[in-house]
Amino acid sequence: MCIDYRQSLAGMAAAGEYDFVDPEISFRSIRVKRGRTLVEAVLVGFNHSVAHTDALKRMELQGLRPGSIAEGLAFESQHRDILRNSAIVMLGSSCEDLQGYVYVSYLMGGGDYRYFRKRKASNPWDLGQHSLRTTTYSFLAFLQ
Repeated sequence: MCIDYRQSLAGMAAAGEYDFVDPEISFRSIRVKRGRTLVEAVLVGFNHSVAHTDALKRMELQGLRPGSIAEGLAFESQHRDILRNSAIVMLGSSCEDLQGYVYVSYLMGGGDYRYFRKRKASNPWDLGQHSLRTTTYSFLAFLQ
């Protein structure tokens, strides 16, 4: 998969033509590399609820690192149909608010709708948790 870091993060999100982009996602505070790079993406899936810390541990045991927002947007742009069956969670770009809550970003879809959102990482990632009929949450990862 090719990631083109010459485009801004806001530009990557705009190119994705999402029906909803969470207004609380601040593109200014996220550092993005420059240039282009080739990487091999892996989707790590679970058939049960999972906490983000457990997902991170499983990735590490498999020699993987979590994907960032830029990598998630690039992945989804090259695999447009992926959101029909799976939401993509990008644990590599987590942020913490002033109260100490950790938030992570994810991409999801259902029918003709596609969303770029964030949520508290303390909530377990569940199967079929929302009304948009996404069947699983997959965590985007890359070889370390």
